[in-house]
Amino acid sequence: MSVLLETTAGDIVVDLKYKQYEVESYNFLKLCKCNFYQNQSFYNLRKGQSVEFGNPLLGYEDRKELRLKNTSVEGIVSEPVKSRLLKATELSKRPSRVLKGSLGNVVVRKQEPNQALIGSQVSISLAEGDLGVTNILYFGEVIQDSWSTLDNIGTFVVDHSYRPIEDIRIRSTYIIYDPFDDGRYFPTYEVTLPMQDVRLPQMLVDEFTDEDPEIHKDIKRKELSLEIIEDMPVIGIKPSPRVLFICKLNPLTRANDLVTIFQRFGVIASVEIVRDKSTGHSLGYGFIEFTERQFCEHAYKKMEGVIIDDRRIHVDFSQSTEDERIDNGFLEIEYWIGVKEQLEEKGCTVLVTKVPSFGSIEERALSLHTSLEKETQNLRRLTTKNEIYNVKRNNTVSSSISEPIKLNLIAHSMGGLDCRFLISKIKNKNYKVLSLTTVSTPHRGSEVADYVVNLIQDLKNLTPSEPEQLILPPSIRELTTKYMSFFNKTTPNDPTVSYFSYGSCFTPRWFNAFYITWKIIHNLSAGLPNDGMVTVQSSKWGHFRGCLLDTDHLDIINWKNKLQKDLSSSIFNISKTASKSLKPDIDILNFYLYIADDLARRGF
Repeated sequence: MSVLLETTAGDIVVDLKYKQYEVESYNFLKLCKCNFYQNQSFYNLRKGQSVEFGNPLLGYEDRKELRLKNTSVEGIVSEPVKSRLLKATELSKRPSRVLKGSLGNVVVRKQEPNQALIGSQVSISLAEGDLGVTNILYFGEVIQDSWSTLDNIGTFVVDHSYRPIEDIRIRSTYIIYDPFDDGRYFPTYEVTLPMQDVRLPQMLVDEFTDEDPEIHKDIKRKELSLEIIEDMPVIGIKPSPRVLFICKLNPLTRANDLVTIFQRFGVIASVEIVRDKSTGHSLGYGFIEFTERQFCEHAYKKMEGVIIDDRRIHVDFSQSTEDERIDNGFLEIEYWIGVKEQLEEKGCTVLVTKVPSFGSIEERALSLHTSLEKETQNLRRLTTKNEIYNVKRNNTVSSSISEPIKLNLIAHSMGGLDCRFLISKIKNKNYKVLSLTTVSTPHRGSEVADYVVNLIQDLKNLTPSEPEQLILPPSIRELTTKYMSFFNKTTPNDPTVSYFSYGSCFTPRWFNAFYITWKIIHNLSAGLPNDGMVTVQSSKWGHFRGCLLDTDHLDIINWKNKLQKDLSSSIFNISKTASKSLKPDIDILNFYLYIADDLARRGF
């Protein structure tokens, strides 16, 4: 009997001695089945000795469910939930030494010399040694393949209470083999993420620290000063939506150069490079005014991060232009709300493509390939132009001229299937895919698609009329669990590409947009966690990196947070500045920053 603990420090597989320690094995297994250990912290880390977990409140004092420090599975199934302990297996003799990777229950109280009470608290030995403690009842062993994770845990720095400075948490528990019949109902908890006592890596804390509000106050003071000295007509004035801001320019770049490069997007009214008043030298930024707003927006989408004269430029337009995209009846809505901009601020070059919404996987993949070919060719053309300039100037040839553009693909939902088809089936690409990260992608199909296809078939049987393919678009027919089984067999992974995946799940309230679809999946999948469109199990492909809790299928692309702010601004007449300060339900932008950072640390 085995259990897999997926932790932030690595995976731990434990073999339980269920025949010798039936009570302890049954208790631990059923607690795992209930998701009791999900998101819990490791603590009491004694280097070279042991580490513990199983106290739900440690590192999660603000939790709403399971507010107790130690309990057996009997306390979980009771009404109400309370702390209840079990009598442990009686031992005739105890081992004199503990082996590395030994897993056991922490004995909280002894009633008799050879009898103990145990609950949820568990200890794992990090090294072999003398049995210096008598309050641990060992009933399992970590397999040797997982010892590297134990060694990793042993390297973490701890505070005075022996809790790691950087959290080690259990993401999920998976039962590989369960010899015990359930015999009764075991509730499955969807444990929310902790919000207060979370110890993030210092690197992430430094990188994601919010801007100082004093900066915004200073901007307002400077605007007021400019208005007083008549360099600004009125405080808070907004630039024209036809004007594109461009910065990080090479001092040698001229206005005529920018006209030559940007005129392909539309008619240009004027170009200005801001220069020092005394020396006349370029300050590295300027403005390009187009005759039409759509020309400006097209240039913004295509030119961000492009290299001009050895410098990777940054372009932007007025904030009002970006915020008003949802105006005109709320019909124009972006897909990746704010994600592209957030990644570009961190120095990433981001290409965003569009595919036919209701096309087949193959049609969408071909459309994606065409877009990537065009985007990478533009990027290659501009990069090569500067590389050739460097060759002429320095007489040195750069190997990057002949190398294909390297891409790390990030895809949401069905987009992940398009990418898998592209990688596996489309040959002779002018770009090289290094990795694919899918987010809430139905790799094994969606029960919602099954439900819709079966419903249409039933209606067709009742009222025979048009063929089913004229009713259902390919994007729905090809998301069924049956079709995806065929797709997975005929679309193998490319061994030269790394595959990563994330899932999401939540429990909806009655007014949530995914309430009905969530119920459909819940009923058809025997209660598997899902985000209203895809189960967590279906979202796993390649190296599964984790699951975002309390996150539905639209939360993951930041759509709802954006809509919430725009509705607040439009309906409740909240100013755009104030609406920006509205706290989102989930900070999904940091999630994509984490993906980019994780890929960078892996060498992509």
